[in-house]
Amino acid sequence: MFRGRAKIFALALIAPLLFPTTARAVVVEEVIMNNKPDGSQIMTLSKNPIKAGTVLFKVMNQSPNLVHELLVLRTDLDPRAFPTKDDKNEVDETKLQGINELGDLEPSKSGQMQMTLKPGSYVLFCNQPGHFKAGMVTKLTVAP
Repeated sequence: MFRGRAKIFALALIAPLLFPTTARAVVVEEVIMNNKPDGSQIMTLSKNPIKAGTVLFKVMNQSPNLVHELLVLRTDLDPRAFPTKDDKNEVDETKLQGINELGDLEPSKSGQMQMTLKPGSYVLFCNQPGHFKAGMVTKLTVAP
């Protein structure tokens, strides 16, 4: 009986060496959001493209006076073709499916959002009134 347990114990010790896991490390994507004095908005990414898998978005609102938010959408649709509300000042989120959102970030504040991304095209944007229209949008490519 002891020999059987010893074999099981030995197998448990060497199994990770024989069958290594294929888990990937978490990809950290830093997102900086800011507004310019001319009223335009800017969103920059630390990496593009990134690998598929678990992604931790670390978002920093560097704006001195505006609240921003981060929305992430997997889509092949050009952002200029996104449906907007009647006033054309915001994207109509109800007409897009699969949006992930990190809510409002006050000026000089940061936040994080972790999600699993599959290979494909993504659009990241801020949907505070007027921000998307002012340019706070960027594309992200996720590679296999």
